[in-house]
Amino acid sequence: MQLARQIPDLYRAQLTFFAGAYGLNGFLPRLLIPAVKTESDIEFVKNLAVEILPELSIQFGAMVETVAACNNIDSIAKSVSFISFGTNDLTSEVLNISRQDPNVQDHFRLLSASVIDCVAETVARARSSNPTIHISLCGEAASNIHSLMGLYEAGARMDSFSVAPTLSNTLLLPLVYGGHFIPETTEPISRDEFNACFYNPQPSRSVNALSERKRGLPPEAQF
Repeated sequence: MQLARQIPDLYRAQLTFFAGAYGLNGFLPRLLIPAVKTESDIEFVKNLAVEILPELSIQFGAMVETVAACNNIDSIAKSVSFISFGTNDLTSEVLNISRQDPNVQDHFRLLSASVIDCVAETVARARSSNPTIHISLCGEAASNIHSLMGLYEAGARMDSFSVAPTLSNTLLLPLVYGGHFIPETTEPISRDEFNACFYNPQPSRSVNALSERKRGLPPEAQF
């Protein structure tokens, strides 16, 4: 973002491609802006979009992956339709650790209390500023059950997650969000069933535990 603000042609080229890909297809495209720090970053991209795509209606979103974005979330949330927490970069900033350091990789999967508190406070402020905002979570923590439970218990309720479409990831939402259901199953998976499937060393028992529940899952999540 900071480089693009110095060299706007970087984003002009991307927006020109964006127009060719979506401008004539009848879609309402959603444009997620990376590395946002302030509301002015959003306005910078919006102004370029008006210049390059004057007739295309776009829903704008912001990646919340910096401490600055969390601090400025009140004004950012008013300027966008959705936000997505980039937990990897945000964790790196909050804890002052490097994503390349092999000795701290667990922190990116299992969020620390300080990162959870940061996300929870930011979610609350974002929803207060924009009650209709859609909030998603991405990064390694988005597929870690302990991180999801920690966020949920802290009140950081997410609307969606960006994770690889594996079976374990598909089962995370109904486990954490008891009111949500996997299509064509009778009830959310319980914590005991999840543990039996993914923490039990005997694969045959894991398969048996969910043999009836796999019906209705998307093809990539089938056994």
